[in-house]
Amino acid sequence: GLVGMWEASGYEFGSLRQFGPAVFPFALSVLLLLSGVGILLEGSPAGEEPFRLSMPRGVVFLTILAGPIAFALTVGTLGLVPAIFACVLISVLAERSLSLLKALLLGAVLAAGCTMVFVVFLNLPLRPFVW
Repeated sequence: GLVGMWEASGYEFGSLRQFGPAVFPFALSVLLLLSGVGILLEGSPAGEEPFRLSMPRGVVFLTILAGPIAFALTVGTLGLVPAIFACVLISVLAERSLSLLKALLLGAVLAAGCTMVFVVFLNLPLRPFVW
């Protein structure tokens, strides 16, 4: 969150009538930072052993981290839809109760929704598929 706020502060914030390019990433970074602080403050209840990074938690951490990395590496070469599928299918490995069919359905819904929002509505220069 702090890194995002620092990066966003290098852009123009604009005014209240016309926001600049720094407002949205700065606001998301603040929300991310507040969420992290909230999670830290929640802590573990009294009497419970402190947090230790065990192998299952380490695998969960790595799969959650690998999803966005896969998205970033594939969005330019394969397109938005395959990149979202890669992100979802890798990240879903952290949730053991989710079946492959549900993961594929989640990927399809997210890919369709993101394509509608970013390509159709916001008209961003993202291609759904790169052939």
